[in-house]
Amino acid sequence: MRFPSLKTLIPMLLVLGLLLLYWWSSRDAQLEWVIKGETQGTSYNIKFLHDQQTNWKPEIDSILVEFSKCLSTYDSTSEISDFNRGNCIAFIRPYFYPMLSQSNQVYEMSGGAFDPTLMPLIQVWSKAKKTGSLPDSSLIDSLMQYVGWTNVRFSPDSLCATKSGVKINFNAIAPGYSTDLILEFLMKKGIENAMVEIGGEVRCMGLNLKGKAWTIGIDDPLIAEKGGQYMKASIQVINRALATSGNYRNFFELNGRKYGHTLNPKTGYPAMQNILSATVLAPNAALADGLATACMVLGTEGAIPLIESKAGIDAFLVYSTEQGEVKSYYTPALKGLLDETKTE
Repeated sequence: MRFPSLKTLIPMLLVLGLLLLYWWSSRDAQLEWVIKGETQGTSYNIKFLHDQQTNWKPEIDSILVEFSKCLSTYDSTSEISDFNRGNCIAFIRPYFYPMLSQSNQVYEMSGGAFDPTLMPLIQVWSKAKKTGSLPDSSLIDSLMQYVGWTNVRFSPDSLCATKSGVKINFNAIAPGYSTDLILEFLMKKGIENAMVEIGGEVRCMGLNLKGKAWTIGIDDPLIAEKGGQYMKASIQVINRALATSGNYRNFFELNGRKYGHTLNPKTGYPAMQNILSATVLAPNAALADGLATACMVLGTEGAIPLIESKAGIDAFLVYSTEQGEVKSYYTPALKGLLDETKTE
């Protein structure tokens, strides 16, 4: 083997040095930019690295406004509200069909623990929270006929219900999907390092300004339930999404019993399981969002086998035992990425 002569090697090293210098200078020139705003009744927080100042907030807000006009049940003029008043709808915007497809995926993966057709019961339990009185069991039973993903049929162009009275609600997965949309927007702009958070659902790409993984905090559900804030754990997220579901911020108490906002599609009643909070990591935020809700319905007995059986899915669960102890579980792949900042 012949090695290059010194005369040949020096120019090669100079070129390599210049390339390295350009790479480091380009890297150092990148700054962290932050965009904040409100959407879907909550807030959003976006961080990304770029070498020059941009003004993408108007475009991002425009996407989120169109998203709400399509899928927000709080907007009486939205496409989903039109469907809930009738039986069929032809899609106007490009978000409805992907949302249905994602929901169908989570429905099948979870064995029906996640089901967007819970809308009639969501309305009943929302009223119960406001009035402080439980709905009559006969009303719950009568509404269960409208719950079931098999009650809808959809194509890339339209959605129809198989019977009158079927309504849908994507609040348990829509924040995740909108998070994915904004990250995809940044990717189209050439961004390689970013963190997008909408309503607590997060998706990360690349690294942060320090060249490290994006670190996402997980609330302690017991302290959050009392209105406080303390990090139960933090997770390093690289090119993945993370979503946390829990009843610690949205519940009501009646006759000494707590009723959370997560409903069980099989019973029509709030899910009474031992999981206090479920954090799921997945390739995209919609999937993570939907699976986190499913875990709350399934409890540890159903959630752990579900998560462990799916490639590319990880979870951190905080749960209570029959003895009243608070414990946590996480999938093996999170070892080294998860830092529990509070121990029992």
